[in-house]
Formats: sequence, C-alpha cells, structure tokens
Amino acid sequence: MDFDVIKQNIGDFPLGETFWFEETDSTNDRLKQSAVGTLAVAGKQSKGKGTRGRSFESGEGGLYFSFVSPLWEKPNLMTPAAAVAVSETLDELTDLKTEIKWVNDVYAGGRKLCGILCERTKEGVVVGIGINIENDVPKELSGCATSVKIEGGKIAGKETIIAGIIRRFSAFGNDESHSFMAEYRRKNLLIGREIEYVVSGETFSGVATDVTADGLLEVDWGRLLSSGDVRIKLKNKQGDNI
Repeated sequence: MDFDVIKQNIGDFPLGETFWFEETDSTNDRLKQSAVGTLAVAGKQSKGKGTRGRSFESGEGGLYFSFVSPLWEKPNLMTPAAAVAVSETLDELTDLKTEIKWVNDVYAGGRKLCGILCERTKEGVVVGIGINIENDVPKELSGCATSVKIEGGKIAGKETIIAGIIRRFSAFGNDESHSFMAEYRRKNLLIGREIEYVVSGETFSGVATDVTADGLLEVDWGRLLSSGDVRIKLKNKQGDNI
C-alpha cells in the first residue's frame, strides 16, 4: 500500500497516521481511539462490521479501509456523503454505473458492491468502507452481492480509489448547502420502488417516495424512516427481496 499516492491525491483532508494490515479484525475497531486524520487499510478482515452488529464479508481481493473524520455539524449526513463519494469514485474509475441503497450501501447490477459504517468516537467519526473489488463472493451471497470484477468493471489502483473517496467526502463536509444530497437522491435505487421495512418488530410495505434533506427515507408521501429503526428489503422485478 503506497500511502504517498494517497497523500498526494487526497485534497484538503488532514491525513495523519497511516496503517496497513495484511489482515485485521476490523479497521473501524483499530481506529476507535485514534486522532482525526488517521487512516487504516487492510487486505482482509476477520470481523468486518456492518450496521446493527451484522458481519461484513471481507475476503482477500477486496478493499477495506477506515479513516477518522472531524464530526460534522449534521452528523446524520456523513453516511449519505460517504455513499455518494464511493459511488462517484467507482463510476469514474471502474466505468460501472453504481447506485445507492438507502442508507449505507452501494450497488451495481442490482447487487451489493460496498458497505459503509460510520461510528462516533471521542475524537470524531470513524468512517469505514468495504468494497468488493477482485474478491470472490461466497456462493450463498451470489444473489445479493457482487464485485467490480464480476460486473466487468475496470480494476483501478486501491490507493487511487481511497484517495478519490476521501477527497470527495472531505469536500462534501465543507459544502454548507449539502448539494451532494441531490446526487444521493438521484442515485438512490429505492425511490419509486416497493419496499418492505420493519419497525419495532412489525413489518410494513409501501413505496419509497423521497429522501429528505436530513437523510430520512420517506415512504408513501408521509412516513419518515430513520436508519436506526428500519430494515429495508427491496423487491426486484421478479418480486424477490434483494
């Protein structure tokens, strides 16, 4: 991992200490006590983390990294900003056409390509990103997960991908108008689609109609959902949940 390449292309992000791990448990956990600007990258993760305590498959060939960002004035927009940063960077560097599944996943070809997890710490917010690049997708996940290689995308240098994502994310943090939310809506594959969601253990269905300026998902032109109390099941054209 050539951190000099990242440093030269990262924009105004205050890059500090950098760490490379051939394998680690979780890059997010590695940075829980780290200062703003710290970056950790791993070749594999044994305990990759998803939302609500779920695991994230993190085999060899993928890109797994976390960085500590200053806390934004609107922390709830940090995950959408990271999703747009990932999506735009991959579109540019891999020639794929990616989409965003509210609130924190990036999709390609109707399957999950990337997961994002933001976690608050004493120093700021750890932004963790896992992208399937050349790694194999387990057979049991092949219907819902994919990789850049599987989708036929160009394989870009991992340093270039990291720099592009962090550069965009940092620029979004300085954008007081939060203009990136327009792109978040445009790329969001839920809007206009029938979904199922779970609130307090009860399952509902409806049509996702918008994402608000604060990042909440609007269903059926009125009900607002937050990431903390919702599990989304998106139906594909065949009626199957994906």
